[in-house]
Amino acid sequence: MGQWDEDREFLAGRIGFQAAGGVAEIWDEQATDFKEQELPAGTTSPFVVELGSLRIAFQLRPGVIARGSFSGALQGLLNEASAFDRWQVEPEFQRVSWDEWTASVTRITRFEVRLDRPNPNYHGRDHVEEMIEGVGSRTVRVIHEADLETLEGLDVDDDFITEAIDHAGEYGSWRAVGETEVAGETERVQWRSEAQGVAPERQIEADPRTREVDFEDMGRELREHEPPELQNRSRPELEGPSE
Repeated sequence: MGQWDEDREFLAGRIGFQAAGGVAEIWDEQATDFKEQELPAGTTSPFVVELGSLRIAFQLRPGVIARGSFSGALQGLLNEASAFDRWQVEPEFQRVSWDEWTASVTRITRFEVRLDRPNPNYHGRDHVEEMIEGVGSRTVRVIHEADLETLEGLDVDDDFITEAIDHAGEYGSWRAVGETEVAGETERVQWRSEAQGVAPERQIEADPRTREVDFEDMGRELREHEPPELQNRSRPELEGPSE
């Protein structure tokens, strides 16, 4: 946990990790030669907490810090620092059915399904049965990713996908990532069967030098996309964290 700032309604900070990096050949003036040096590696994720609701916005780091790794790390840090209280950090989901969600997105760019061996049988799901039993699997995970260079997304009405969804409803789980247009901008949204809803991901322009999203912009996103039960409450004007 790095340094943090609190400004009335919001608390802003960052969490991250440091690990062993690669080896680089660096010029050594004293030896007048190149010498190998180990370089550390690390990444941080800025976040903002709305203190009234304890809702959090944070910056994803694709391939490094995902939703699950961030929430797990923050939960661990909070519990490590708490003598008595136990904290639980969970992704925020908005309940919506699979059919409603697929109809609302412009295209689906990723579909991931976990298929478990059933008990007692496959109920005629031949594609799923062949995939699991054909190689003697207990669990199979399948990922489909769309070609992002084209406008068309994945066809979730495909026979295999519909059969896989039917099976995963009893023996497994599935999730998908789609795109939707909001105020002329493309937003990514993820649907998960475990939550029967969507976990929103919003596009915010990052500083080109630091590659970080501004704290104030994340706080504004929390305000503008808050659940209905939190709307129309009195609160102070949004101010950015102190320097």
